[in-house]
Amino acid sequence: MDALDRKITKALLYAALPNGGSQLMLVEAYFDESEGQVSRPRVITVAGFLFKSEQSMRFSRDAKKHLDRLGLSHFHQTDCANGNGEYASLSMAQRIKAQDLLRANIKRRALKACAASINLDDYQDIFKDYPRAPSAYSYALMGCMNIVRHWIETTGYVGDIAYFFEDGYKHKGDADGFVSELLSNPAATADYRYISHAFEDKRKVKPLQAADMLAWYTNQEFTRIMRGELDRRKDFAALLRLQDTRIDHTRETLTDFRDVLINAGRI
Repeated sequence: MDALDRKITKALLYAALPNGGSQLMLVEAYFDESEGQVSRPRVITVAGFLFKSEQSMRFSRDAKKHLDRLGLSHFHQTDCANGNGEYASLSMAQRIKAQDLLRANIKRRALKACAASINLDDYQDIFKDYPRAPSAYSYALMGCMNIVRHWIETTGYVGDIAYFFEDGYKHKGDADGFVSELLSNPAATADYRYISHAFEDKRKVKPLQAADMLAWYTNQEFTRIMRGELDRRKDFAALLRLQDTRIDHTRETLTDFRDVLINAGRI
C-alpha cells in the first residue's frame, strides 16, 4: 500500500444507511486538464472520474500490471499518442494496446466521467474588460464540480468525496483557490460532499492518469467540433458510457456566465 492508499484509507468514514446501519463509504474524484497552446482554436478542458474507494485501489492495481507488462512507469496520453518519452520505444500496436487496456480498466472501475471544455479565445474576448473574472480553468472546473453535484443529487449519495488534482501544473493555484472558496461556504461544502482535497504527482497516482486520458481526448474532440468536424473519434467514443457527462461551452453560455457575474457584482 503506497502513501496515497494510506491517506485514502484514513479518510474513510462511516455513512449512515436508511435502515439505521452503517457502511464504510467514500467516493474519490480525480481531475486533470488539457490545454492547446498553438493551434486554433485554443481550447482548455478539465476532466475527471469518480471512483468508489475500493474500485480506485483495484483500478490502480490493474493499471500497474498493464504498465509493467509494457515496460512503462506511468501512462501519459500525449506521449502515448505521439510516441514520445517512454513511448518512443514502443510500436504503434503497443501504444494502441496501452490505451485499450487503460480504457477498459476505466470503464470497468469508474463510476462516472465528467468534463468541461472552453474555447480560450472566446473566453478571453468575452471577459477582456473584466480583470476580476475567474480564469477559464476555474469555470471549466466549476462545470465538472456541478456535474459531480448533480450526480450526488440524482443518485442520493450520502457519503463523502475526496478530491484529487495533479500537482505541479500551472493551474494548481486556480484549483486551490476554487476549493478554498468552496470551503468558505458550509452549504456548498455539504452539496459537494467535500471531505478533503490534495494535489498529487500524476506519475504516481493511477486514477489521475485516467483523468489525463479523458482530458486529452475531450480536448481533442472539442477542438474538432470548433473546427466543424462533427464525426466523433472512434477511440473517444469507445471511452464514454451513457452515465458520463461533458459540457461544451459556447459563446452564448460564456456570455450568460459573464452576465450572471456582473449582476451579482462579482466582476
